[in-house]
Amino acid sequence: AGGAPDRPPAYAPTAPPAYAPAALPQGGVVSRSMGGRCPDITVDKAAWFQHFDKDGSGYLDLQELIHALATTFNKTAPEELASMSDTVGAIWCAFDMDMNAQISMREFTTSNGLADTIIATINHRQDRQNRAL
Repeated sequence: AGGAPDRPPAYAPTAPPAYAPAALPQGGVVSRSMGGRCPDITVDKAAWFQHFDKDGSGYLDLQELIHALATTFNKTAPEELASMSDTVGAIWCAFDMDMNAQISMREFTTSNGLADTIIATINHRQDRQNRAL
């Protein structure tokens, strides 16, 4: 009793989020729904987390995380948002270590956690863009 479930619960939303992130300006991210410049996750993981913690709960829920990623990676097309939502839902349990359907600051900033994964993705995309030039 009280052990880990045989399989994690499904966290995938039933529909993509109904918002569109702002375009990425040179030198940072602007989030319209958050009302200002988004902190650079590669510089300040905690500030990025807090910026997208819309309800101030100290946790990122699935919709907050999808919005944060859509904003950070400038994903606005409905098919991009749906794909991102599916992907995040599929890997959610890898980062939600206590399986409470929320990502805590500790879960986010732990070594090789979600923040490091997002940063690695940003770096990979920048490397690809640099090679294409």
